[in-house]
Amino acid sequence: MRFFVITFVLFACLCVAGPLFYLTSSTPHFTIELYKDGIKLSMSQPFFYNTLPVDVLLPKEGKTVLKGLLSVESNFFIHALSNVGAMGIAQIMSETAKELGVRNAFNVFEAIRGADLYLNKLTDQFSDTKVALAAYYEGPTKVKRYGPSSSGLRYAEKVLSEAERLALKPVFLRDIFYVEPYVKVGDGLSAGLNSGFSFFGIVDVAAQIGYEEGFVHRLMIYPRLTHNFALIFGEENLDFLIGASFEHPKRFGVEFYLTQGSFSLSWYLKLWEFFVKFGYNHRHGLWLGILK
Repeated sequence: MRFFVITFVLFACLCVAGPLFYLTSSTPHFTIELYKDGIKLSMSQPFFYNTLPVDVLLPKEGKTVLKGLLSVESNFFIHALSNVGAMGIAQIMSETAKELGVRNAFNVFEAIRGADLYLNKLTDQFSDTKVALAAYYEGPTKVKRYGPSSSGLRYAEKVLSEAERLALKPVFLRDIFYVEPYVKVGDGLSAGLNSGFSFFGIVDVAAQIGYEEGFVHRLMIYPRLTHNFALIFGEENLDFLIGASFEHPKRFGVEFYLTQGSFSLSWYLKLWEFFVKFGYNHRHGLWLGILK
């Protein structure tokens, strides 16, 4: 059993991705963490990869236009996240997601269903595909009150152009896995690798393997109940692990988990162009980090 778990963790670390913060990042992140017994340095490196063909997930009616919309909105990136908070492959805002019954906008199946429902609703409301697309871009209330803006109409033209270009062209969903090697210098030298990936935005997986005064490993599985909240199950050095995670990606997040006789709690918060991380765990006590 021990061999099986260690082999699985090694495979996860070497092959794939993890927490929502990293899954929504297309650029590397460098982190410095300060502990009472040393300094830890790490750098995450994201890698894009293709998954399912997009066409198999699209509805038969309106398929071409929806395909063009997803291309313009996210370039088919499952974990796309805009500066204003639009999420997922269809770039759905939190308020719109609630209206559409989309609990997890990073779940590609929910997101495509929601985008199709929303676009059909807007098309029925405005009786014009271009105006409906402009309303998707800038909001139906604004379009109803003032009419589509020039930028909204340019967006609509771009979507229709992409729809025509991609009509018969096979394209794939895109996602990220990341690897994050780390080294800690202090009383002794320790090093290892964090890594993570996601199953279509439904379940995230994070793993760690390393040497810290002995061989350490951790596997964490995040069933994502909403785009902000996930439960956590897994193992840490073969002890059962359970917890929860809440994130407003790229703004703030908090995560905790319990194992037999110990616990870990961590936060991150965006300050200007940096992220401050801090927390407590049973192995290292209090710690503080800066991520860029």
